[in-house]
This record gives sequence, structure tokens and C-alpha cells, in this order.
Amino acid sequence: MCSNSRSVRASSTAIRSAADGPSSHRAAVPRRGLFYACKLAVAAALALAVGLVTALASFLGG
Repeated sequence: MCSNSRSVRASSTAIRSAADGPSSHRAAVPRRGLFYACKLAVAAALALAVGLVTALASFLGG
């Protein structure tokens, strides 16, 4: 009985997705703006960290 209900669910999902058409595809990255903003924030934090370490090494090294 359990395998039968799975096949019914799978076929109804296939029918629903076929009826929706190609315009209903989900994006690979749903919130692209937030994703790029986070990438930019991480890159900026890394650049700041490298700059601080470089400045400290230059100050201590003379």
C-alpha cells in the first residue's frame, strides 16, 4: 500500500509540473541579491583582515 501511494503522489506531481509549463521553473539561487551581498560582505571582511594583518606585520617589522 505504501508504494502505491508513492506512485500516486509522484504521478500527481508530474501532472502538476507538466500543467504549470516551463515558466514555473525555480531559480537555482532563489535570492540572488542576498547571495551576492553576502559574497561581497565576506570578500570585504577578508580584505580588511588581510590589510590589518599586513599593517600589523609592517608596523612590528619596521
